[in-house]
Amino acid sequence: MLKTFLIVVIVFLSIIIQQVSTATVPQFCPPGQYGPNGGSCTNCPANQTSPYGTNLDSTSCQNCPANQSSLAGTDCQNCPSNFTSQSGQKCVACAANQQSISGAGCTSCASGYQSTSGGPCTLIYSKIISFSLGLACIIFLLL
Repeated sequence: MLKTFLIVVIVFLSIIIQQVSTATVPQFCPPGQYGPNGGSCTNCPANQTSPYGTNLDSTSCQNCPANQSSLAGTDCQNCPSNFTSQSGQKCVACAANQQSISGAGCTSCASGYQSTSGGPCTLIYSKIISFSLGLACIIFLLL
């Protein structure tokens, strides 16, 4: 009788252990993707990402913050220097006479400096000095 009871308990425990070991354990998609239980992960749209561990459905895709962007299915990254973005938008060049450091918004060039759209601020006077020196060299050679 005790033997039969022990056999029944062992069989019962082995069934329970097998069910627990085959139970669905949530598996998550990488950042920038979502999918139910990690199956068939789908990319978030461009300029959106999803954090690992909470990305089971499309509502987990959130806009990248300002001054960051992403390709579809990737994590948000800082915009390059002299580029900026609004939340959920792609990076665009700073306007003329503005610049930015990677991951920061555009700011006006300091007095005496200028820039082209998407370029760094440069000293205006250096262009005048370079032109003047070049002109002086040409005049000197002609004399």
